[in-house]
Amino acid sequence: VTVNPLPTATISGSTTICAGQATDLTFNLSGPSNWSITYNDGSNDFTVPAASSTHVVSVSPLSTTTYTLVSVTDGNTCSTTGLTQSVLVQVRDLPTVDAGPARSVPVNTTVSLTPTLGGSFTDVLWDDGGAGGTFGNASTSNTSYTPPVGLVGPVTLTLTIGDGTGPCDDNISDQLIVTYNAAGSVVAGNDEELCDGEAIVLDDVQLATDYERYSWGSDRPGIFSLTTVDNPSGASEVTTTFTPSNGPGIYVVTLTAEDLDGILPVTSNTLTVTVNPLPTATISGSTTICAGQATDLTFNL
Repeated sequence: VTVNPLPTATISGSTTICAGQATDLTFNLSGPSNWSITYNDGSNDFTVPAASSTHVVSVSPLSTTTYTLVSVTDGNTCSTTGLTQSVLVQVRDLPTVDAGPARSVPVNTTVSLTPTLGGSFTDVLWDDGGAGGTFGNASTSNTSYTPPVGLVGPVTLTLTIGDGTGPCDDNISDQLIVTYNAAGSVVAGNDEELCDGEAIVLDDVQLATDYERYSWGSDRPGIFSLTTVDNPSGASEVTTTFTPSNGPGIYVVTLTAEDLDGILPVTSNTLTVTVNPLPTATISGSTTICAGQATDLTFNL
């Protein structure tokens, strides 16, 4: 009577990967070839053949997963069961970056930068494309930007993040544009987007020095809750609610400032309000069926 020893098996491969990447699980086996290995991913068992005492399986989990060795059978059909050795494959989310909305501000204004970041990253860097301004800290996500004194016009700020010391090592970037308006300019605010039938509050106004009257208007029909205000004590008193009334499309909204003394020229600034159409849907499928039968409802969108 020949008594064969039971096969042995070990598993290795604990690591950290980025979402979408693959990694290897390595099984080291003893006993006569050909083996059959069973392992578990926390939900299902997987059985794979192995011709070599060192067998590699590639896995690409969608989330952090523990892989546990369950059993091994060798070429003599001897099996070792009840194995519990495991490895942990941690999955980090892909990095995401949204630098923030465009801004329109008076000359020499320091703006706060509060981007939205996600996923796995270790490195952050802001850049103004050589405009010559300064960041409060260019290596932190939430910071501030001060333009060169007297700069008028747009400045493109780029935020780049990366995972240089981690598995998600590709850099990704997003940009926002800060437009600096000359002294004495009025600022209507940032561009807006809404659905047909909705209203938008326009509250990003910047007042112009020495101008007393402010008036709202649009190139397409719409209703303003406030059309004209004289001698506002602050920008909040010029805030208005705009309800587009000419259907979907782009509305150009203008804020005009006037010097009631007649000394300074009339100045104005515009923003766009994009009105998106509402979705439509129909349902069909009226019919008669017998109990226990099925039928289809069809939705056209």
